[in-house]
Amino acid sequence: STPYSLARPGSLRRRMAVLNPLAFYRLAKEVVASQKRLLRLAARGGIAISAPIVKAKNSRAIEYAVSLTEFPRIRSQRRVAKCSALTTDVSRFYPSIYTHSLDWAIEGKAKAKASMRSKGKPSLGSRIDKLIQAGQEGQTRGIPIGPDTSILFAHVLLGAVDKRLQAGGFAVGTRFMDDYELV
Repeated sequence: STPYSLARPGSLRRRMAVLNPLAFYRLAKEVVASQKRLLRLAARGGIAISAPIVKAKNSRAIEYAVSLTEFPRIRSQRRVAKCSALTTDVSRFYPSIYTHSLDWAIEGKAKAKASMRSKGKPSLGSRIDKLIQAGQEGQTRGIPIGPDTSILFAHVLLGAVDKRLQAGGFAVGTRFMDDYELV
């Protein structure tokens, strides 16, 4: 991928990536073939109010399940009768994602590591990991900022985090992309 700096009116510039078309085609083809499973994984945990969905007629392939105008109302409802809140943003989220962690989020870490050693058919997580690496000269650090596939992968990864947070007792809160508010 090639870095691109997008100017946004009234805001800071956004660093994005222009992807190799062939590598991105292969990745998008894998995502479409496995879209039901990936969308289910992206929605797990129930914390995300930005969980991705696919609508029939859109300008983008991935949209949020909840309208942006509904976010403040949902956040308020989840705050009712709570005495404290933890708010955080994952710093440099997309550039810091380790591509192997997507395989772990999809398959589970133990299964993903066992699959790496086996000579059988690669798992979905392993295939996605390799396809992302193929689009960035074999690098395992970071995923491209901008394409809808990356939005989906971000939710798959953070959906696994949400599930762990709930298991640890943080069942109430909201997440919009990589911004958390736990109450």
